[in-house]
Amino acid sequence: MQRSICAASLTGVLALALAACGGGNGDSSTQPPQGQYEGAATAGDYATLNVSGSTVSYNLTGANFGPASGTLNLTQAFGDFWQSTSPALGVLLTDNLAVARVPVGGGAFAYVVGLQLEGPPDPNTIANKHYLYIEIKNDNTTSGWDVHFLANGTFTASGIGGGSASGCWKPLGNHFVGKLNLTDCSGVTDTSADYRFVIKPGSSRSGIVVDYVDGSGVGIGLEQVPLTAGDLTGTYSAYYQEPGTADFSQVTVNSASFSWARCPSGSCAAPSVTGTIVLNQLCSGLAYDGVACATDNSGNTYNLLIDPDDDYYFAVGYSRSYLEVGSR
Repeated sequence: MQRSICAASLTGVLALALAACGGGNGDSSTQPPQGQYEGAATAGDYATLNVSGSTVSYNLTGANFGPASGTLNLTQAFGDFWQSTSPALGVLLTDNLAVARVPVGGGAFAYVVGLQLEGPPDPNTIANKHYLYIEIKNDNTTSGWDVHFLANGTFTASGIGGGSASGCWKPLGNHFVGKLNLTDCSGVTDTSADYRFVIKPGSSRSGIVVDYVDGSGVGIGLEQVPLTAGDLTGTYSAYYQEPGTADFSQVTVNSASFSWARCPSGSCAAPSVTGTIVLNQLCSGLAYDGVACATDNSGNTYNLLIDPDDDYYFAVGYSRSYLEVGSR
């Protein structure tokens, strides 16, 4: 959690680095899901999003953008995707997840991801479970971590490919906090913590967003559960970004293969990319339960986190700069 390991470069404008989505509502409602979402900006600031009617209010606190706040008035683009016309921004809102690009002043923007929470978390929902997440640092490198929350209030973390960390954790407000190299978090505050963990329980896999309190980055992932061929099924509406390009997309996965299509303004073209998927393996070749490696017809590779029960879909480029998040 302090070292970059098994890293893939995310150059320049690839600040989106969002993931671990869930709970797509899949309907044509003219009003987005209502409620409060908590999570992080990809630069490492803590973020809250509140949706009321067709308005989303956001607040960021931290070393990079905070304090920053504002509101966006939304109209539906298609499905779970919404848009603001002033400024022109896209937002993904599902029953579990919010992903938004928000203005933070001076012509700058921040990408934030939040999980919908309904109240203080129950420690029993995460104790003795492993979570696999992708760490996105501010130098635009990524690395994988497996964090294990123990029932005694401590955690251990293993870097995929090497490295380790340990510390304590406890519930605080609507999230959990963690502190490195301690076994008792009773004196840890929201600002003295090293991490804020926002965890959304799911029917199959829980989603997790990790806010690095020092502003150095963010982590996004899923509860670690081995993937089976039956997990790779269905069509996901998604939002993707690569250097110089960002748009809506549609991804269909079927056991060991996938197809991908662009969906500008919600009108999906014929699939232009196809490829294969290998289960429980990182694109580095390392076998690891809970992830998959996708290879497209041009030879580009992507690490995937996916769950058809809670509708999670996340792809991060391994051989190229690319990020994609979606839900069914």
